[in-house]
Amino acid sequence: MKRLIFVLLLLGLILTFILQNTSVTSVNFLFWYFESSRAVLLLLVFLAGLTVGTSFTLYLRRRKAMSSEGRGAGNQGVTTRDSNLVH
Repeated sequence: MKRLIFVLLLLGLILTFILQNTSVTSVNFLFWYFESSRAVLLLLVFLAGLTVGTSFTLYLRRRKAMSSEGRGAGNQGVTTRDSNLVH
């Protein structure tokens, strides 16, 4: 029940935000020019940031996992001098 209330409240806030930001805004970026409502532009910027942030986080996790696998695999075949003397 709490989850339903949270979702409805969030949807209400999003709807209020959209209705208050319907004015058209123009965007100039390098050689692109377009006009759209502020709500749509903010949604696009949010999604772009979410995509970049998620991609960077996944990259760092994969890099960390690969570096820890490399250290773990390298230690399995290591022998010490003492074990060589026993043979």
